[in-house]
Amino acid sequence: MSYVLIDNDKERHFLTNNKIFSRINAKDVPIEMIEKSDIVYLGSAMAMDSMDDSGIEKIFSQARSMGKTTVLDTAISNARPINWLERLEGALQNTDFFLPSLDEAKLLTGKDEPREIAASLGHFKFKALAIKLGKKGCYITDFHREGIVSSLDNMPVKDTTGAGDSFVAGFICGVTQGWDIFECAAFANSIASQNVGAIGATNGIPDFESAQSFFDAHKGEMKRTEGAFKINSKR
Repeated sequence: MSYVLIDNDKERHFLTNNKIFSRINAKDVPIEMIEKSDIVYLGSAMAMDSMDDSGIEKIFSQARSMGKTTVLDTAISNARPINWLERLEGALQNTDFFLPSLDEAKLLTGKDEPREIAASLGHFKFKALAIKLGKKGCYITDFHREGIVSSLDNMPVKDTTGAGDSFVAGFICGVTQGWDIFECAAFANSIASQNVGAIGATNGIPDFESAQSFFDAHKGEMKRTEGAFKINSKR
């Protein structure tokens, strides 16, 4: 059970009974569910002990052996002094798209800037790394190209609960459409920008047709800076 508290700046804070986090493991994910899926996503690396130790690696390696796409996000439940990069090595080796927040990526790598973070993660062979930057948008790279995609300006903010998760949903949706990573990132930003305009974690998320219409009308407002990823460019 979680209580979500919204402060005067519309930022959310969680009070959570998280004892179950340590009990969830790979056995709780039936192989039949993986077989039926095209994309296997886990949204809370760094928060569930059994999953962090080997559970994500087991699930994702199974998924990849079946030709599925894997997507990983992170969630800080306790900023313990752990070598997270070492602990999540197996999981990250089996991840296609990695979508952490900047704070989570800093904790994972010990680096502060998105480009430095990307350089320290380049050996994992992700198809793309997207680092969520909050109201600034996101950093995106496939380790050949990199750039910043801004969020939409002047969007109403009522509740930031679910902002990161709705970004991930938009990004995954873009992947299913076969879009370029910069298009996926821009679409993800537009979904998150809409979601924070409503109270609740999902109330602001539109259906796909509405989302596509909104995106087509506003994507020109999202600034993009693109360039070559010079560090480890021979990847």
